[in-house]
Amino acid sequence: YKLLEKKSQRLDDLEDQVFDPSQKFPDLLEDLHELKGDLREVAKSTTPLQEVVHKMLRTGEDFVTEETLVYFEDLDALTQDLVRRVENYNSGAASTRDTYISQSHMRAAEAQAEAGEVMRLLTIIATIMLPITAIASIFGMNVSSFGARDGPSDVEVMLGIMGATGAVILVWLWTKGYIGRRR
Repeated sequence: YKLLEKKSQRLDDLEDQVFDPSQKFPDLLEDLHELKGDLREVAKSTTPLQEVVHKMLRTGEDFVTEETLVYFEDLDALTQDLVRRVENYNSGAASTRDTYISQSHMRAAEAQAEAGEVMRLLTIIATIMLPITAIASIFGMNVSSFGARDGPSDVEVMLGIMGATGAVILVWLWTKGYIGRRR
């Protein structure tokens, strides 16, 4: 019983760690697997013992006398309790492990969603800036009248084209649902 009490306390500690969002426990999954392995080893001893005691208590078997029957019935109850406890702790360890894995998947999905939002924003910025950069690079070396006062200069026309191109792309992205409203 003392061994199982230690395993039960260890399981409780691991459950507390799984549900404690304030800290990270880097070896938690390994500890859960180790606990499950320990419980599996205990089950390898208790389950066969229970089967042997059951066989000894069958009617018609001459293993147990009337004087020792009460002791073997106690032993049978004890082994049943041990097997049940091991099974319960094993189920608890499996449930805790599954919860930990689910939480890990949820955290990974949240991080992936954040990364997707960043990539979406960067893609929108690149989509807007690419044609504007192309226009600036095509006309940038061929501007003849910087600062001319009689009519619009080439720079003003170029800025107008770039602004109009950016606006058209923004409207297109908005109508497709990539910015502003969600699909």
